[in-house]
Amino acid sequence: DYRDILVLAALRPIPDSPWFLVAKVDQEEIYAPLRRQAAITGTIVAMLILATGLGMGLIWRQRDTVWLRRQLAVEQERQILAERVEHLLKDANDIILLLDQDGRILEANDRALESYGYSLDDLQRLDIRDLREPETRAEFAQQFDQALQEKQIVFETVHRRRDSSTFPVEVSSRAVHIGEITYLLSIIRDISQRKAHEQEIERLTRLYAALSQINQAVVRATTRQELFDQICRVLIEFGRFRMVWIGWCDPQTYAIVPVAQHGDALDYLNEIKIFADDQPLGRGPTGTALREDRPYICNDFFNDPNTLPWREAATKYGFRASAALPIQFGGKVCGVLTLYALEPGFFGEKEIALLAEAALDISFGLDHLEAEVQRRQAEDERDRLFNLSLDLLCVAG
Repeated sequence: DYRDILVLAALRPIPDSPWFLVAKVDQEEIYAPLRRQAAITGTIVAMLILATGLGMGLIWRQRDTVWLRRQLAVEQERQILAERVEHLLKDANDIILLLDQDGRILEANDRALESYGYSLDDLQRLDIRDLREPETRAEFAQQFDQALQEKQIVFETVHRRRDSSTFPVEVSSRAVHIGEITYLLSIIRDISQRKAHEQEIERLTRLYAALSQINQAVVRATTRQELFDQICRVLIEFGRFRMVWIGWCDPQTYAIVPVAQHGDALDYLNEIKIFADDQPLGRGPTGTALREDRPYICNDFFNDPNTLPWREAATKYGFRASAALPIQFGGKVCGVLTLYALEPGFFGEKEIALLAEAALDISFGLDHLEAEVQRRQAEDERDRLFNLSLDLLCVAG
């Protein structure tokens, strides 16, 4: 309008007249209530949107809090589980190794470090083949491939420590997947005690069988020499000793002379001399057993000072342990049963008890044979006297 203000106007002509009728109102005056209402509505809507946003934010935050709590709980459980597994693997009584697909050692528990004598860094520089006894490495490739392909394998082998000593083990290997990578988890058990126990049971079984055969020989033998030969043969075949011999003491020279022998090292007796008196050649296992009437057990032939005169010959024939047991005849010690083994520590308490029983059986057999000889001599003398009496009666008649 003429005031230069925006207005809303209505213009209408006056009939039959050159005049017009104009009605106007300032726009500001008309829109002011609408603007106030729009402002109020906008404020209310904004407040509602803000309230809704805050509500949604609170709800989302609460959900995030619950999710975070759950994740924290899961993580704590994983951590606890990881600690348990770590303690389980770390403190396990068996050796545990984690290998890659090339056989390189990645992880090892404390028992592995203790058993092999390596630090963890040293072990991680090794291949599992380096822990195998050289004679068993030919089997490694097949066993390793089988563990990866069949997912699990159990076998026995021999492992080597850092100091080059060896020990038998039972290996249980399983393929495991961590992410997309395949590893080999090997649980390795030292079975030295089990093997020693099995060997002891086997030795005792053989000795019991030998003792049974000795008892039969005592019953069946008709001469001393037959008895001695049977005893030596039985102990070799059933006891699996390296060599067995029976020595008899010469009362004039005190030399212990072999009267029966059996085994794979008989030339040993041709290279040595043993006496029963107290001289260097009489202080070994055989001479001491006869002189002192007691078993002499030498479980480490090369560390017993009394075996020094015979070590060179024993080395030649592989003797590592020996046992000498006195044999009585007529109430006094006259001979010795001597046995040799290829491994040190062969003679335990049970083996010694069985061999002592065998020596007693031999003594009993000798006395029985002597009694049988005397009985036959008495019968022959009786028959001779009876026949002589008959002859005298015939002459007198």
